[in-house]
Amino acid sequence: LHIPKISEPIASHRKGKRLFIFPKNNSSRGKRLLRIAVQVNFEFDCAVGIKWVMHSLSDRWRAYKYKLRCDNFYPNKSKQEILANRPANVDSNDWVAFVHHYKEDKMKTQSAQNTKNRTKLKVSHAGGSKSNARRDRQMEQKLGRPVCRSEVVLSTLLKKNGNYVNEEGKILAVSFSWLIQLLKCVTPTSAC
Repeated sequence: LHIPKISEPIASHRKGKRLFIFPKNNSSRGKRLLRIAVQVNFEFDCAVGIKWVMHSLSDRWRAYKYKLRCDNFYPNKSKQEILANRPANVDSNDWVAFVHHYKEDKMKTQSAQNTKNRTKLKVSHAGGSKSNARRDRQMEQKLGRPVCRSEVVLSTLLKKNGNYVNEEGKILAVSFSWLIQLLKCVTPTSAC
C-alpha cells in the first residue's frame, strides 16, 4: 500500500482506479463525486471521518497546486511553453486542464485582485494555518490556566523569534496587553 506524501498529488491510484483529477470547475457535482469516491475507497466509522478526509485532501491538494504553479508558471513563459514542460508525475490531461485554468483571463483578474487586497492588509499575523481554538487549547495546557481570546490574538502577532509582525502589529499588541491588564483588574475572577 502506497501512502502519498504531502508533496505528492492527490491524483493517485487506489484499487486500480484513478481517484482524483484536477476539477475543471468547483461545482457541487464535482464535490459530490469526490465525496462518493472517498466513501467507496476508504472505510469510516462515522461522518466525521469523511469530513476530516475531505478537509485533509483539500488542504494537500491546494498545497500541491500552489507548488506546481510556483515551479512551472513564470511571467516570461507562454502558455505553450508551460504546456510543453509537463512534470513527470502529472497526467497529461490533468496538466492541460490545470494550465488552461490558471492561464484564463478570469483567473488572472482574480489573482490580481487578491494581490491588491493583500497589500491593503494593515496587520498580518504569524498564526499560520493553526486555528485559534487549537492555539487556545495549547496555550491553556502550556500556561496551566484559562486564556482569553485577546491573549490568543496577541500570540499571533509575535513571530517565533519574538519580534512583532510589523509596526501596526506592535501597536495593536500593546493596546491588547493594556486591555488585558485592565480587564484583570476590573474582574479578577475571570480570565478576561
